[in-house]
Amino acid sequence: MSWLKRLLGAPQTPTQPASTTPELPTAEEMNFVIPAFGQLMERNAGQLGTVFDEAMLPKSKARLEFVLFCAIGVVESEDEAQQLAAGLLHIADYQPNVGTVPVTQLPALPTLGSPSSPEAIRAAAEAVSAHAVTSRYSAFEMRVQQDLERLNGMADKALAARAARLKHRSGR
Repeated sequence: MSWLKRLLGAPQTPTQPASTTPELPTAEEMNFVIPAFGQLMERNAGQLGTVFDEAMLPKSKARLEFVLFCAIGVVESEDEAQQLAAGLLHIADYQPNVGTVPVTQLPALPTLGSPSSPEAIRAAAEAVSAHAVTSRYSAFEMRVQQDLERLNGMADKALAARAARLKHRSGR
């Protein structure tokens, strides 16, 4: 009917702006998202310098960041808070439009026979050094660094808020 009102010149009611404050995560959401992201991190452990597609994340990247940020503030254990803060930083390794094949910083390492000759080792080292950073990784490197800066600030704020909450609660 709004098209008819527009056609007839009826006054329009302004549309309400979308809320900019995200909804706080529920305990259910935290209990699903945090273990799911932890399992994803475990599967991808040991792949330093690798960028994965954000579609792999259990929730949208922004929502996952917010859930971890909130969780840091409510956990009792300092170890858990630090693990969640580290997880928050790892979200930087997940970027849009990477695709199903992760992007690595270094090219695939050459396979050395056994026993390896000094010549084979030297040739492998030269092959790796010739491609210091793969060109595909370079396309994502700036985004990863920007995310790391932003997420590091978020982690610092969450840990500081947690410390203030614990201090207030203890009455000191």
